Amino acid sequence: MKVAATLFAVAAADTCSLYEIADGSCGQSDLDCAYTKYAKAAEKALQDGTCADQGYTVKTGTQTKSYPIIGDIVITTYTQGVEATSCSGTADPAGLGCYEGSAGALGLTETVKLNLLEVNAGSGKLEFTGSGIEGFTCSEKTYTKSGTDITLSDLTDCLPAHVTVSKAQYCSDSDSMKVTVKDDQIPLPVTATLTKVACAGRDVFASCTGDADPVISGETCYKGSAGALGLTETVTVRVKDFADSAGHIDFSGDGIEAFTCTGKTFTKSGQDITFSDSSDCLPSGIVVSGVKYCSDSDTMKITVKDTAVPLPISAIMSKIDCPASIEV
Repeated sequence: MKVAATLFAVAAADTCSLYEIADGSCGQSDLDCAYTKYAKAAEKALQDGTCADQGYTVKTGTQTKSYPIIGDIVITTYTQGVEATSCSGTADPAGLGCYEGSAGALGLTETVKLNLLEVNAGSGKLEFTGSGIEGFTCSEKTYTKSGTDITLSDLTDCLPAHVTVSKAQYCSDSDSMKVTVKDDQIPLPVTATLTKVACAGRDVFASCTGDADPVISGETCYKGSAGALGLTETVTVRVKDFADSAGHIDFSGDGIEAFTCTGKTFTKSGQDITFSDSSDCLPSGIVVSGVKYCSDSDTMKITVKDTAVPLPISAIMSKIDCPASIEV
């Protein structure tokens, strides 16, 4: 009876899961909780939890490693579902078209929209946008194609400094595309599988173009919203006057954290607008990190950075009828 009780206790010993993510793959080990400290000492990158909790759910294989004290440990490797989706078929796209898809990691989601503008044998032209983790727009970019792989022309002029498109593919068997976006502020790359959709208006791909001065004959207002991590910031701007590349402005934000700044001066050079010091009206940790006026569309783009949120929020603001006052 005593032997049976002992065997039962061993069988019921607590099992703990450890995982490590590297090179787009997650390795998970399930072992007796008494040995986790030794495993972590041997492999410094191990963390408590499962690969499934991190979005890695497609099993790709197993391997066995031996460690002192612990013995043999079986490591099961997984990839994310979107990465495991095969890309087959090397034919060129049949013609012009639009593609859209979303993918995520760590609770963050990026939506990518792509428009094929020209299709030739092994080359062409496209434009694409991303929204969610961080917004970007790349217009009129050329590409070359070899097999399923697409090589894009230089994107540094349209992507944020910490964002790269690390891989792009066209999968002719399914008439779909795969785009992998890497953001240095997010520990995992995000691969979106884009399926063919009805083309929307070109305005969805519109970038901030035109550096002419705004025509301000009276108070003029702009408003827009954007968000990330399930949070949304709405920004309202009131341009009170403008002449000789300078003017006065009120602006407010509401959503992630409310703020109101009034009577601020600003200067304009090209598209870029520079506000006077706003530390007296912005909450601690809030910074307006960039403002642009896009004269071709008569819109404004403002980026607000909150140290409490790991990603900057960029809002495209369209012209609206001015409210009686800017309040939040």
